[in-house]
Amino acid sequence: MPRGANRIDPDTLPDGFSIRFWGVRGSVAVPGPETVRYGGNTACVEARWGRDIIILDAGTGIRQLGKSLLREFAHRPRRLSILLTHTHWDHIQGFPFFAPAYLARQQIRILGWRGSRSGLKRTVAAAVESPFFPVSLPQMPGTITVDEPRTAKFRVGQVRTTIGRIHHPGGGVAFRLDTPAGSVAYAPDHEVLCSEIIARTLAQTNGNGKATLPPPASPQAQRIAAQRNREIRTLIQGVDILIHDAQYTAEEYVTRIGWGHSCVEAVVRQAAATGVKHLLLFHHDPDRTDDQLDIILAEARALAASLNPHLRVDAAREGLELRLPGPAR
Repeated sequence: MPRGANRIDPDTLPDGFSIRFWGVRGSVAVPGPETVRYGGNTACVEARWGRDIIILDAGTGIRQLGKSLLREFAHRPRRLSILLTHTHWDHIQGFPFFAPAYLARQQIRILGWRGSRSGLKRTVAAAVESPFFPVSLPQMPGTITVDEPRTAKFRVGQVRTTIGRIHHPGGGVAFRLDTPAGSVAYAPDHEVLCSEIIARTLAQTNGNGKATLPPPASPQAQRIAAQRNREIRTLIQGVDILIHDAQYTAEEYVTRIGWGHSCVEAVVRQAAATGVKHLLLFHHDPDRTDDQLDIILAEARALAASLNPHLRVDAAREGLELRLPGPAR
C-alpha cells in the first residue's frame, strides 16, 4: 500500500463532530410538568461525523430522533448505526417506534458487546413481536442487522470506536468515539466505586460520626467491580466530552450500592482526575425534578471548580447539541 494511503485528506474532513441529546433519563420515561426543561425520555444520543450517524442507545428518545431524520433527509436512506450499551428496557424500548426502521432500503446496523450477539438479537426481536408489539422485526421494511465487534477497538464508518466494560448488573459496555475533531465517551450505566464517599456519607447520615458500612460483596464481585472501574477510567482518559451516569446523590447512593449507577460526586471526582474536558451528567433519576437537577448541577460545578478549574460540567438535557470543531485545514 502506498505510504499515506490510510491518511485522511484534510480537504475532505467534515466541519466538526457533533452530538445531540434525545433522551437523558434512566429507568423509565417520565413526561410531565416537572421534567420539561431537562426532558423525560430515556437514553438516546446522536453523534455525527460527516456522513456517519451513530446512535447511542435506543431508549424512548429515539422516536423523536427518527422523525427528525426523516424530515431532514426526505425519506432517503442514510447510513445508520445503533450502539447499544446493554439491553435493559430503558435502553431499547424506543426502537419499535424508530421511523427509519420502516423505510424501505434503509439499512440499520445494531452493535452490542462481545458475546452478546444471540442475546442481543433475541432481546431486540422480542421487543417488536406479539404480544408486545404488532410488527415483528422481520416485517420491518428496513434491513436491520444485529452484530457484535470482534475486538475492543473497531470502526463505525470513519469513527474509531473503543469498548470498555461497565460495572452494572447483567454487564454491558461504554463506548468511546474518536475523530480528528475530538472524542466523546458514553457511559450511561456505570457505578463508580468510591469507598471514601460511602464512609463519609454514612457517618453523616447516622449522625454520630460513625460509619456503618453495608455487607461487602464477595471477593470475586469486588475484583470484577474494581477491574471494570479501571477499564472505564482508561476509556475516558483525556476525553473531550464525557456523558456519564450520575443518577444518585451521595445520600441516595449509600442505600443503592451495587445497583450499577453512580453518585454525582464520584463522577465529578473521576472526571477531574482523568483529564476530561467537558462532563455531561446523564441518566437522571426518574424522580428527579428540573429544579432538583438545577441544584445538583450547581453543586457539581462548585466541586469541579475546586478540583480542576479546566473541567466544564453540565447536566444533559433533551435538545442540547454540542459540537467539536474540525481540525484546521
